[in-house]
Amino acid sequence: MRNDTWSPPRDCEPAQIWILARHGTHYPKKKDIDDLRDLIQLRDQIVRNREDKHNLDMCYDDIDNLKHWHFDVQPDQHARLTNQGREEIRFLAQRYKTSYRSLLERPYSPEAYQ
Repeated sequence: MRNDTWSPPRDCEPAQIWILARHGTHYPKKKDIDDLRDLIQLRDQIVRNREDKHNLDMCYDDIDNLKHWHFDVQPDQHARLTNQGREEIRFLAQRYKTSYRSLLERPYSPEAYQ
């Protein structure tokens, strides 16, 4: 749904809506989570290089941020919707509800969609 507004032609009322949507932001696949765990070793190597004065190009704040970074995605979270993804879907649903109020404010009834 783009940011532009849509209005039905005069004397017309929307009767139905079709939505083709992609899911929101989700966690990586299980294999990718396993591969991303290698970042922990890379982080440790970067910090060691800085502390051993082999790499002075990184500022203290960047090194400090790396030291405090933790990979906190668990394998059982693979492919699940993230909190951000849930918010994205909720926001999109709210925009549809606002744009198509006459269709989406009616209580759902399975009989109405047979």
